[in-house]
Amino acid sequence: MNWESLLSRHRWCAPGEWRARDDSSVRKQFHRDYDRIIFSDAFRRLGSKTQVHPLSNNDQVRTRLSHSLEVSCVGRTFGMVAGEWLASQGELPAGLHPDDLGTVVQAAALAHDIGNPPFGHAGEDAIRFFFRSPRGRARTQPLAQVLRDELESFEGNAQGLRVLTQMDPHRDAGGMRLSAASLGTFVKYPWTRDAAASGKYGVNHSEWAIFSEAAEHLGMVRQSANRFARHPLVYLVEAADDACYSVIDIEDAVEMGVIEFDQARSLLLPLIERAEHAALDGLAPHQFLYRARGILIDRLESQMVAALARHYDAMLAGQPVPDLLADSPVGELKAFARANIYQSEVKQLTQSNAREALFNVLDLLTGALHERYLAGRQRHGYSASARWVLTHLKRSLPAAELPLYSQYQQALDYVSGMTDPYLLSFAKGLQERR
Repeated sequence: MNWESLLSRHRWCAPGEWRARDDSSVRKQFHRDYDRIIFSDAFRRLGSKTQVHPLSNNDQVRTRLSHSLEVSCVGRTFGMVAGEWLASQGELPAGLHPDDLGTVVQAAALAHDIGNPPFGHAGEDAIRFFFRSPRGRARTQPLAQVLRDELESFEGNAQGLRVLTQMDPHRDAGGMRLSAASLGTFVKYPWTRDAAASGKYGVNHSEWAIFSEAAEHLGMVRQSANRFARHPLVYLVEAADDACYSVIDIEDAVEMGVIEFDQARSLLLPLIERAEHAALDGLAPHQFLYRARGILIDRLESQMVAALARHYDAMLAGQPVPDLLADSPVGELKAFARANIYQSEVKQLTQSNAREALFNVLDLLTGALHERYLAGRQRHGYSASARWVLTHLKRSLPAAELPLYSQYQQALDYVSGMTDPYLLSFAKGLQERR
């Protein structure tokens, strides 16, 4: 892979057509990508979606939107620092600047959670639970096994690519029409479910055509029919996300009372150089956490660049490499969070509520779509609940002439686009009307 191709400004215009855009105006093409994401409806709705801790009256705690903004800031810095290193090695082509890498990583990082359903990872698990249930499997029985597997393994990452390439403002015609560079950098797992070595995947079959065009255009290494090697800048987005949530989840847990400040202090202080300790002595809890966060993220930046230099050749060759922060304090922070934060009683209650609400909503929507599909083949009549959905939610439902797989996907577009409070309100309203 080479940087001149990997940082392509071309945008999708039609199948097989990627149109070149110049940077003659003050606002460069990669800045346009960032702007299109931040002004989108899908991004704005992240403000009412859970990051880790359930939405509360405490405005200090992060939502998906504030987390995404923070990751984009760290990603921009990581990208610029990586760009400076590339320039120092003579690896940055003429006409490209370190800022270009920073802006591409910033845009991809801004969108990295844009496909997450309500209640975050608990919502992903709830959607998978529904499609793996006997009722869900009865609904997907007419589909090919590969598509059933995809629905049963619902991924917010793949849904995010769908949001960027298939939804507003150009529905089924390129979506936001981002540059190829930003799309490639966004896709953390550039393969479909059937090509995944583990459960994680980043591209649905419905978006494979447009993504594979982008990947070919970028010169990404094809590993099999439905699998590419990662774009090198994906590692920077991943590092920025790890840097933010590993440190900030600790901070938010103190704010929510999930852990005590003394626990957080005892965890963070040994990870900070002793020379920095004096600057932290005597600070109030909020001030300590603020300063410690900045010190740790600065340290992670230098460790990221060192790892990039070590693995650079392998990354460009499309070979798998460890996470760029694998040898940093991130692992210790993640382990603490898994043991002390992610299993809190409030978090468990949220997962239970999310599962129940999502199951009921998906049950009703897919049930109506499935009955309509069977009725079209004169094999089934409509139940009362299906008639209600087809009558009262008509404007939100996919067209009957679409393949059943596409209808289920559009139902998921609708449901995964909901905010946490809207989902609960919608589910409650459905239960009252049934």
